[in-house]
Amino acid sequence: MDSSPGKPESNRKIADILHDHGDDLSRVREIDHWAYFPSDEARAAFIANCKALGMTIARNMEPDEHSAQFGVMFFHVDAPNTRLMDDLTTRLIAFAQEVGGEYDGWETQILD
Repeated sequence: MDSSPGKPESNRKIADILHDHGDDLSRVREIDHWAYFPSDEARAAFIANCKALGMTIARNMEPDEHSAQFGVMFFHVDAPNTRLMDDLTTRLIAFAQEVGGEYDGWETQILD
């Protein structure tokens, strides 16, 4: 079974963790995402797609001695229910792959 970041299995795993901590997944909060790319141009193309979905770009991460990748951290404010997250992460994975990048998953705070 594929448990890559953003796949339905991973989304359900995160939802289960939130639920196990008493979180009501219908409550709106910031949901953070990460993605990595081989070039600044690829990252820029991905960011344009994210902005079209209403995402907010939090910060870019530049290559350094630990990684040659061009990263981006972005977020949206919504309820992290599995239907929404499955649809959204499927799109983000496709956007990243179109430009040779990799979507690295999401996280959010637990609300009890």
